[in-house]
Amino acid sequence: MSEKIPDSGGIEQERALSVSEFTRCVKELLEGSLRPCWVRGEISNLRQQASGHIYFSLKDAGAQLSAVMFRTDVARQRVA
Repeated sequence: MSEKIPDSGGIEQERALSVSEFTRCVKELLEGSLRPCWVRGEISNLRQQASGHIYFSLKDAGAQLSAVMFRTDVARQRVA
């Protein structure tokens, strides 16, 4: 029999997932239900690193996503 561990919210769980297990579950969930798509929003917090990667946030009135454009993709862009 597994030991039940109460979390801070009072919900009992069999055991805590490792970071790797959790991210694998999230990946499987998203890949199984979210088809490839375009996302439109306002770019904010744009910063280009010495590595050539560009980090930014893509947001609208209700949510925000952190994003990165890798150096190889940055080099292919025609818009400055």
